[in-house]
Amino acid sequence: HDFIVNHLGGRDASSGIQRSTFYQRAVSSMAAIDSTLRGRIAGIQFKEMERTHFNLDWNDLRPASEFEITRIERILSELDGIRELEEDPKINTLIELVENLRKEGRKILIFSRYTDTTEEVWSKLLEKFPDLSIGRYEGSVQRIRSPMSDFPEDVTKDTIVKRLQASEIDVIVCSDAASEGLNLQSASAVINVDVPWNPARV
Repeated sequence: HDFIVNHLGGRDASSGIQRSTFYQRAVSSMAAIDSTLRGRIAGIQFKEMERTHFNLDWNDLRPASEFEITRIERILSELDGIRELEEDPKINTLIELVENLRKEGRKILIFSRYTDTTEEVWSKLLEKFPDLSIGRYEGSVQRIRSPMSDFPEDVTKDTIVKRLQASEIDVIVCSDAASEGLNLQSASAVINVDVPWNPARV
C-alpha cells in the first residue's frame, strides 16, 4: 500500500484512478502487476526522453524519475525471485478449481479484466490439461487448442461462439470486454478471476 501511494500515483485526489489501477492489477495476477510495473518504467523513460527532445543522457535523469525507477526495479527483482520459487498461488488455485469442475463434466468460462492475466491462465491451462479443448477469446485473439494438439488454431469469433454453444469447448478464457458476445448459458460454471471493485457488478 505505502509503495503504491508514495511511488506509483501519489496522494492527491487526481491520482486515485491510477492508484486503483495498480491495486486491481496487483490482485489480479503476478503477471499483471509485473507487466504494469515494467510499463511504468517505460512510461517514465519516455517522458524523460520527451523532456530532452529525445536527446537524453541516461545519467541525467531527474532525481524523482531515477528514484522511482530504482524502487520499481527493486520490486520487480523481488517479484522475479518469488516467481522462481513458486507459481502464482491464485493461478494454482484456479487450476485446481478447473480440475475439480471438469471431474464433474462441467463446461467452464473463465473471465479476467486483464489480458496479462488471461495470457497466464491460458498458458497454464494448455500445460496442465492437454486432453481438453481450450479456447481463448479476447479482442483480436480467438484461438482453440484441440485435445492432444501442440498448436492452437486461430479461428473466427463466430467459430468460438458456435463451438461453445455446441459444447465442443471444455474451457474458454476470455476478457470481460470480449465476453459480451458469449452466451453464458453455454457453460455450467463461470469463474471470475478478478472480483469487481464495484459491488454492483457482482
